[in-house]
Amino acid sequence: MTDFSSDFTVYRNIPGVDTLVAYRCKTCETKYDTAAEAAKCFAQGWEPQLEPGDIVMPKLELDDRAACYTWISGYGHWATEHTAVKGQKRAFMIHYVVTAVTTAKVLNPHSYPRRGSHEPIYHVATRAFIHNHEPRVRWTSRETHLELVKVQAPHPLVVKEGAKLVGQHATQIL
Repeated sequence: MTDFSSDFTVYRNIPGVDTLVAYRCKTCETKYDTAAEAAKCFAQGWEPQLEPGDIVMPKLELDDRAACYTWISGYGHWATEHTAVKGQKRAFMIHYVVTAVTTAKVLNPHSYPRRGSHEPIYHVATRAFIHNHEPRVRWTSRETHLELVKVQAPHPLVVKEGAKLVGQHATQIL
């Protein structure tokens, strides 16, 4: 069994038609000219730290306003109040459920600039923000955006409601 796939169509004896062979990494779907290049890309591995169903929140650094919100428009049990942010009377740490884990190539297969990227993309949803009765679904990555950490002892309703959101994919960044 090989660690890469081959995409090609053979046209024989057709004037003006060439046979093209490309090799594709099974993880990130990047195409290469040689099997060795595709195998090398695949050998990078892919090890997401989170999985669908995990309840997470952005990792909070000391005095990190970017990871907090001063309001919520949905269900309060999807957030915990955080008082350590300077200059804020109230701040909320939003809880999310991981709904899917994909590679970056899935987000935009035509223009994603990082050839051969095996960076896990985490699709997350929260009911702390509701728009037209729908939860907010966004994506993030540990390497290029917000790092996520698991919530210790999440609210039981978040776990129950979050299980129903698993499988959703985001198109917008968190």
